[in-house]
Amino acid sequence: MAHIQCSQVISAPPQALFQQLRSLSTWRELLEPHMELVVLSAPPLLDKGDEFQVELTRFGLAQNFRFLVEECSLQKMVYRQLDGIFKHWLHRMSIEPHGPEQSLLTDRVDYGLPLGLFGHLANDLFFREDLNRILQDRLDRLAELNPANPSVEAN
Repeated sequence: MAHIQCSQVISAPPQALFQQLRSLSTWRELLEPHMELVVLSAPPLLDKGDEFQVELTRFGLAQNFRFLVEECSLQKMVYRQLDGIFKHWLHRMSIEPHGPEQSLLTDRVDYGLPLGLFGHLANDLFFREDLNRILQDRLDRLAELNPANPSVEAN
C-alpha cells in the first residue's frame, strides 16, 4: 500500500473549514480542472456513517465510486472507497487550529492500485506524482476560496 500526505495553512477557522469539507459541492470546485465530479447520491453535508456515490471523469474516462464516511468531526474526516477502481483507498483530512482564524489542513491518502506488478509500476512511473499534484492543487484551491483576512495577517 502506498500513501501521500500534504498540508497547508488555510485562512479559515477549523469550524468553517470543516463545514466546507463536508459539502461535495466544495469537492467539485476543488478538483477542477483535474477532473469532473458528478454527485450520484449524497446527503447535503457528509456525516459519520454516510455513504455517497460519485462519478469522476479524468482524461475522458468516467468511473463510478462509492465511499463510506468513517469519521467526521471538527478535527478529522475520513472516508473509504467501498466500490471503485482502486484496490484500496482511504482519505484522511485532519484539521488543526493554526493561529487566529487559520487552520492547518493535512490530507493523507492511503491507496493501492489494482493489477499487481503493473499497478506498482504505474504508481512509480506516474500515478504517485499525479495524485500528489491533484492533492496539492486541491489545497491551493481551498486556500484561494478562503483568502487571508489582512487584519489577521498583521498580528
